[in-house]
Amino acid sequence: MIQLTPLDKTVAGQELIQMGRLEGRLEGRMEGRMEGIEKGEIIGKIHLAQSPKELRAILKKLETELKAW
Repeated sequence: MIQLTPLDKTVAGQELIQMGRLEGRLEGRMEGRMEGIEKGEIIGKIHLAQSPKELRAILKKLETELKAW
């Protein structure tokens, strides 16, 4: 009777498993970065919305620069 070696017990099988793990980690990192970027954008919008005084100062400065230009 022929007995087959389980895939995870072979060198090729171990390499495939490692490649799959690496791919999974890379996907996880990318997904985490995208979530971080989205959260950062939302936080930035919240901070921006909470500082109308700073926005008015920036607007005034830009209007002054535009008139001088």
